[in-house]
Amino acid sequence: MRFRLATLLIAVFFAGLGFPMLRDWLEKRQLALSDFTSERLADELDAGRPVLVSIFARWDSILDDQLRRMSDDVARKIRDRDVAVLRADWTEKSGDVDQLMTRLGLGTVPAFAIFLPDNRMNPMILRDLTTEAELIAILDSLP
Repeated sequence: MRFRLATLLIAVFFAGLGFPMLRDWLEKRQLALSDFTSERLADELDAGRPVLVSIFARWDSILDDQLRRMSDDVARKIRDRDVAVLRADWTEKSGDVDQLMTRLGLGTVPAFAIFLPDNRMNPMILRDLTTEAELIAILDSLP
């Protein structure tokens, strides 16, 4: 009986402390990802935020949203720089994503496009598979 009571008390203690710590860790790791629309891009830029658009397709697991596989360091940089993140899924060939691909001169995925509020017509484009180091260097260079 003593063993069960001690086990129960320890479980309650860790449930009280451990779950909030786990939740905080998960929230820090997660990024607020929104689906790409031209209106959402304009809204974020109008709000003064840089925007990272992850352009991908789900038909091949290698090409699937590469941002989801990146480390905590990338997520932290994105949050620290207050960068909005939009996911442009080319799998369904939506009008907005097709227009974005044409505008950027892209015929293949994956790619990243980084839009800045004061230079929204000339985004930085990272084509093909991008390394974490490349993306972090770009994020570090943002004003």
